Amino acid sequence: SDMMDTVVTDHTLAVGGSTLSIRMPNSANSSDTVNAQFWNLRNNNTASTTYGDLDAAAGWTLTSNRGANGMGPAIVELSVSGMESLYTVTNQAASATALGTLCSTTPAAYATNTLTVTLSRSTGIQADGTVVVTGATLGTALGSSSDVGLKVTLSNGTVLYFANTASTSAAVVENGSFIVDSDMTLRVTRVEEVAAPTITNVEYNDVNGANGWDAGDTIVVHFSDKLGANPGQAGSEGAKLPGVVATDGMSIKYTVGAGQTLTTGGTFTLTGFSSAETGVVQNGTYTITFGSNDTNTAQPTFAPAP
Repeated sequence: SDMMDTVVTDHTLAVGGSTLSIRMPNSANSSDTVNAQFWNLRNNNTASTTYGDLDAAAGWTLTSNRGANGMGPAIVELSVSGMESLYTVTNQAASATALGTLCSTTPAAYATNTLTVTLSRSTGIQADGTVVVTGATLGTALGSSSDVGLKVTLSNGTVLYFANTASTSAAVVENGSFIVDSDMTLRVTRVEEVAAPTITNVEYNDVNGANGWDAGDTIVVHFSDKLGANPGQAGSEGAKLPGVVATDGMSIKYTVGAGQTLTTGGTFTLTGFSSAETGVVQNGTYTITFGSNDTNTAQPTFAPAP
């Protein structure tokens, strides 16, 4: 909002002093001109300065002394109409700070890990100005031996997801752009673990009814999360099963390729897939072992990450 009709009263100058010690309640562009009109003075009834002088700790030092005319009070009228307020975001994680310090409810396993959040700007922000979270890093990566990721929620609604990989940077930044219309403090309000995505079900379809795994038969693998990175596939039968991801990203249909048959007892492994929402990675391995036909092929076994 514009700084209109700001009133500052009861600021007393020492006898013989020459400093007008006035601080405005908002910040503005330091180079903006502020015009002053003095009332009930014996001399020098007008003057001008910049907002930067008024916003400085020492106040405004006049070029010459002003003296009151008689016993009445000296009145200074500052013209600040049309000046825009500028706001500040105080970022508590501007430098690497322990998560346990930023948020007292941080799980103990992560309390000493540090968080750094960078913003596109933090000062001189006009009303309804946009600020963007341009980066977020942990001091120590979660690492691929972890089976969970980390979700960090900030007071402005931004959510940071850190994946269980070698990277220290946030894998996903959700609601990273926010509007500023007053001075604000950016805090960490919650730190919590996020599970890796899993396989929830596998459908085996003997398309041609031949009771054997041959060309055209399909395997549909369903996941708990919309996929970010698709699974890596291996095993003795892995190369025989090209996959197509469903439109909603929640399943993959693998089809036995032309001229291919699957071997009874053969394996098909899936690993290394991630959640599109959180970036958290499933580092364990799912293994499908094929029976002689779809009726005796069980749901996959799972080996967790080391």
